[in-house]
Amino acid sequence: MKPMSSVSAGIVTLCFAPLLPVLYCVMTGKTDPDVSDPTRRVPLYGLGSIGYVIGIVIFGVLHNRLLFVMALAYFRVTLAATMITLAWKVSAHTAGTAGPTTALVFVFGIWAVPLYALSIVMVWARVRLHSHTRNQAIAGVIVAIMITSIVFLLFYP
Repeated sequence: MKPMSSVSAGIVTLCFAPLLPVLYCVMTGKTDPDVSDPTRRVPLYGLGSIGYVIGIVIFGVLHNRLLFVMALAYFRVTLAATMITLAWKVSAHTAGTAGPTTALVFVFGIWAVPLYALSIVMVWARVRLHSHTRNQAIAGVIVAIMITSIVFLLFYP
Protein backbone atom coordinates (compact mmCIF):
# COMPACT_ATOMS: atom_id res chain seq x y z
CA MET A 1 0.00 0.00 0.00
CA LYS A 2 1.35 3.44 -0.90
CA PRO A 3 1.98 5.94 1.92
CA MET A 4 -1.04 8.03 0.89
CA SER A 5 -3.25 4.93 0.93
CA SER A 6 -1.98 4.23 4.43
CA VAL A 7 -2.96 7.74 5.50
CA SER A 8 -6.40 7.30 3.91
CA ALA A 9 -6.84 4.01 5.76
CA GLY A 10 -5.81 5.82 8.94
CA ILE A 11 -8.42 8.51 8.47
CA VAL A 12 -11.12 5.91 7.85
CA THR A 13 -10.22 3.51 10.68
CA LEU A 14 -9.22 6.09 13.30
CA CYS A 15 -11.67 8.91 12.57
CA PHE A 16 -14.76 7.78 10.69
CA ALA A 17 -15.29 4.11 11.64
CA PRO A 18 -15.64 4.82 15.39
CA LEU A 19 -18.27 7.49 14.70
CA LEU A 20 -20.47 5.41 12.40
CA PRO A 21 -22.35 3.51 15.14
CA VAL A 22 -23.12 6.79 16.94
CA LEU A 23 -24.25 8.49 13.72
CA TYR A 24 -26.49 5.55 12.90
CA CYS A 25 -28.09 5.56 16.37
CA VAL A 26 -28.60 9.33 16.26
CA MET A 27 -30.14 9.19 12.78
CA THR A 28 -32.49 6.36 13.78
CA GLY A 29 -33.50 8.08 17.02
CA LYS A 30 -31.95 5.46 19.31
CA THR A 31 -29.80 8.04 21.08
CA ASP A 32 -29.01 11.72 21.22
CA PRO A 33 -25.73 13.08 19.76
CA ASP A 34 -24.11 13.12 23.22
CA VAL A 35 -25.20 9.54 23.99
CA SER A 36 -26.43 10.86 27.33
CA ASP A 37 -27.72 7.48 28.47
CA PRO A 38 -24.65 5.68 29.89
CA THR A 39 -26.20 2.27 29.16
CA ARG A 40 -26.08 3.10 25.43
CA ARG A 41 -22.41 4.12 25.57
CA VAL A 42 -20.86 0.71 26.22
CA PRO A 43 -22.21 -1.01 23.09
CA LEU A 44 -21.35 2.05 20.97
CA TYR A 45 -17.82 2.17 22.37
CA GLY A 46 -17.49 -1.53 21.57
CA LEU A 47 -18.67 -1.11 18.00
CA GLY A 48 -16.52 1.99 17.53
CA SER A 49 -13.47 0.11 18.78
CA ILE A 50 -13.72 -2.24 15.83
CA GLY A 51 -12.31 0.55 13.64
CA TYR A 52 -9.31 0.86 15.95
CA VAL A 53 -8.73 -2.89 15.91
CA ILE A 54 -8.88 -2.90 12.11
CA GLY A 55 -6.40 -0.03 12.12
CA ILE A 56 -4.04 -1.91 14.46
CA VAL A 57 -4.05 -4.87 12.08
CA ILE A 58 -3.69 -2.82 8.88
CA PHE A 59 -0.88 -0.62 10.19
CA GLY A 60 0.91 -3.57 11.78
CA VAL A 61 0.89 -5.40 8.46
CA LEU A 62 2.00 -2.25 6.61
CA HIS A 63 4.72 -1.53 9.18
CA ASN A 64 3.38 2.00 9.61
CA ARG A 65 4.63 2.45 13.15
CA LEU A 66 3.04 5.85 13.84
CA LEU A 67 -0.47 4.90 12.76
CA PHE A 68 -0.13 1.50 14.46
CA VAL A 69 0.73 3.18 17.77
CA MET A 70 -2.03 5.76 17.34
CA ALA A 71 -4.61 3.03 16.67
CA LEU A 72 -3.34 1.10 19.68
CA ALA A 73 -3.54 4.21 21.89
CA TYR A 74 -7.05 5.10 20.68
CA PHE A 75 -8.19 1.52 21.30
CA ARG A 76 -6.74 1.55 24.83
CA VAL A 77 -8.29 4.93 25.66
CA THR A 78 -11.66 3.74 24.39
CA LEU A 79 -11.33 0.53 26.40
CA ALA A 80 -10.58 2.56 29.54
CA ALA A 81 -13.49 4.92 28.85
CA THR A 82 -15.77 1.91 28.40
CA MET A 83 -14.70 0.43 31.72
CA ILE A 84 -15.12 3.77 33.51
CA THR A 85 -18.54 4.26 31.90
CA LEU A 86 -19.76 1.11 33.63
CA ALA A 87 -19.61 3.08 36.89
CA TRP A 88 -19.37 6.76 35.96
CA LYS A 89 -19.86 8.99 32.90
CA VAL A 90 -16.49 10.14 31.55
CA SER A 91 -16.18 12.50 28.59
CA ALA A 92 -15.21 10.80 25.34
CA HIS A 93 -15.11 14.23 23.67
CA THR A 94 -12.38 15.55 25.95
CA ALA A 95 -10.50 12.26 25.69
CA GLY A 96 -10.83 12.50 21.91
CA THR A 97 -9.11 15.87 22.01
CA ALA A 98 -6.41 15.17 24.59
CA GLY A 99 -5.35 11.76 23.21
CA PRO A 100 -4.47 12.90 19.69
CA THR A 101 -2.82 16.02 21.11
CA THR A 102 -0.62 13.82 23.28
CA ALA A 103 0.28 11.73 20.22
CA LEU A 104 1.26 14.91 18.37
CA VAL A 105 3.46 15.97 21.30
CA PHE A 106 5.29 12.64 21.09
CA VAL A 107 5.74 13.00 17.33
CA PHE A 108 6.51 16.73 17.01
CA GLY A 109 7.80 17.57 20.47
CA ILE A 110 7.24 20.70 22.49
CA TRP A 111 5.91 22.57 19.44
CA ALA A 112 2.63 20.66 19.74
CA VAL A 113 2.06 21.46 23.44
CA PRO A 114 -0.07 24.58 22.67
CA LEU A 115 -2.62 22.23 21.10
CA TYR A 116 -3.63 21.25 24.63
CA ALA A 117 -5.56 24.53 24.61
CA LEU A 118 -8.10 22.63 22.48
CA SER A 119 -8.63 20.25 25.39
CA ILE A 120 -9.28 23.19 27.71
CA VAL A 121 -11.84 24.56 25.27
CA MET A 122 -13.44 21.11 24.97
CA VAL A 123 -13.69 20.77 28.77
CA TRP A 124 -15.33 24.20 28.93
CA ALA A 125 -17.75 23.31 26.10
CA ARG A 126 -18.81 19.96 27.57
CA VAL A 127 -19.47 21.57 30.97
CA ARG A 128 -21.17 24.61 29.44
CA LEU A 129 -23.49 22.38 27.41
CA HIS A 130 -24.33 20.47 30.61
CA SER A 131 -23.19 17.24 28.93
CA HIS A 132 -20.69 16.53 31.72
CA THR A 133 -19.62 17.77 35.09
CA ARG A 134 -16.26 19.48 35.32
CA ASN A 135 -14.78 16.34 36.89
CA GLN A 136 -16.13 14.07 34.13
CA ALA A 137 -14.70 16.34 31.44
CA ILE A 138 -11.31 16.65 33.14
CA ALA A 139 -11.21 12.89 33.75
CA GLY A 140 -11.50 12.30 30.00
CA VAL A 141 -8.45 14.50 29.45
CA ILE A 142 -6.43 12.80 32.18
CA VAL A 143 -7.29 9.27 31.07
CA ALA A 144 -6.39 10.04 27.45
CA ILE A 145 -3.11 11.77 28.29
CA MET A 146 -2.01 8.99 30.64
CA ILE A 147 -2.90 6.07 28.40
CA THR A 148 -1.65 7.69 25.18
CA SER A 149 1.63 8.57 26.92
CA ILE A 150 2.13 5.03 28.18
CA VAL A 151 1.36 3.51 24.76
CA PHE A 152 3.72 5.93 22.99
CA LEU A 153 6.50 5.39 25.54
CA LEU A 154 6.22 1.62 25.09
CA PHE A 155 5.70 1.37 21.34
CA TYR A 156 6.86 4.51 19.56
CA PRO A 157 10.55 4.82 18.70
